[in-house]
Amino acid sequence: MFHHYCELSSHTHANDFLLLFRRHAEIFSGEDNTAQQELIDINQHLLNVMGVGHPALDMVCRVTLAKGLHSKLTGAGGGGCGITLLRPETDSAIIQSTMQDLKDCGFDCWETSIGGPGVQQHSPFSIKEEILEILNRYGVPRVTEQEDGLTL
Repeated sequence: MFHHYCELSSHTHANDFLLLFRRHAEIFSGEDNTAQQELIDINQHLLNVMGVGHPALDMVCRVTLAKGLHSKLTGAGGGGCGITLLRPETDSAIIQSTMQDLKDCGFDCWETSIGGPGVQQHSPFSIKEEILEILNRYGVPRVTEQEDGLTL
């Protein structure tokens, strides 16, 4: 009975993961940053629940949110550094004003850009066959490619 539950649970989680994977591709390939902002907020709340947040970072989040921007912890916790999403259409006056507000609170600010590709999405067909066999043993469904993308 327990073994059957684990198999069912693994299969369900694998399906959830694939759905999340597809949604991720939709969110980060589009120009609408609303979902990205929401995910940043959710992620920051989850990090706080896990106990890796910090009151100083909560202040950064409040200051930036007051300007319509969304921030979260970077790194492993402890409040050392945060990141704020700057949408392409964000007015430079808002950016400068927010940076000044943060400096007034005692924070250092740097405007930067992503220097690398970060997390990348790869075709499941690039995964070695022996890895696919292991995943299959744990209930991860086989993935096939169709014209409209991936399907189970």
